[in-house]
Parts: sequence; C-alpha cells; structure tokens
Amino acid sequence: MAHLISRHRAASSAGRRASTLSLTVCREQACTAVRALVDEIGPARRTTALSRAPERIPGLVKQVLSRADPHGRHTLTPAALQAFVQWSWPGNLAELSDTIAAVVGDAQAPLIQRRHLPQHLRQAPPRRRLTPLETAEREAIIRALSTAEGNKSEAAAALGIGRTTLYRRLRRLGIDADERFL
Repeated sequence: MAHLISRHRAASSAGRRASTLSLTVCREQACTAVRALVDEIGPARRTTALSRAPERIPGLVKQVLSRADPHGRHTLTPAALQAFVQWSWPGNLAELSDTIAAVVGDAQAPLIQRRHLPQHLRQAPPRRRLTPLETAEREAIIRALSTAEGNKSEAAAALGIGRTTLYRRLRRLGIDADERFL
C-alpha cells in the first residue's frame, strides 16, 4: 500500500495524474504497518463505522447501486434494503460496494428481492442483541419458512404454533418474511 501511495504522490507532483486516491481503512483493525502509514499520511476524513450509523446505509446503498448499475435497470425491494440495514458491515463500505456489485451482476430480474441477496444478508439478525433463546427461535423460524417456501401457515404448523403467533414472532425477531422465499 505504501508503494501505491508513493507512486500516486510522485505522479501527482509531476503533473502526470490529476485523480484522487481514496483509501478506506479501519485503523483499529489494521496491521501495524497500515496504522503507521495512516498516522504518517493523516486521515483526510474520518467516518463512523456503518454498524454504528445504520441510518446512513439506505443512502449509501442508493449511491453504490447507481454506480454499479449506471443505467438504473435494478431496484431493491424494501425487504432487501432492510436486510442491508440489519447487517453489521464488518468490511464497511468496501464490503457494501462489493456485495451490491455482485448482486447486480447476478440479478436476472430488475427487482432485487431479499431472496437474491447472499445468505448472510437474508438472515441478518436485528440490530438489538438477541438472547440465546431468541437466536435459536429466530433460526428455527427462518428454517421453517425456507422449508415451507415462504408459506407462513405451513411454517407455523411445522413449528407447532399458530399463524398469528408466527406473525408476532416475525416482528419481534426482526424477520421480514414478505417475500416468497427467505
């Protein structure tokens, strides 16, 4: 990385490059050499981790989607967008960008639904901390809905609960089952 920055600086100083080099680094998780480089260069702008600012995610998703799909052929359903908001984004913006690019690249239809997203996003837990019992319950409900191909009556029967109870637990556990399949 240091070599890349040195080459970019030299080309910019010599007038051979007018572009801007943007690097995204989570300083706390970076190796010692990268931390030293960040300390030497100094951050031009600090941002809050996406996991600490979920309200930024819908706007970022829209921006990244417009870059990944410049012709505007794809849109996200509210359920798919909610999955992006629920995920913790340990890779921050780089992971978000890569995920959207992959989803757009794989999309067969213009409407991207939750079921088109990678599995870790489809099953992203709600932002609040779940108890171990709630986590197990959430996983069982997701499995039952998947097995029942989204049919809530069948899923409720498989779980041994009423359909109304299933709806209540879907809301409480942050499971969006509005699409056909999870």
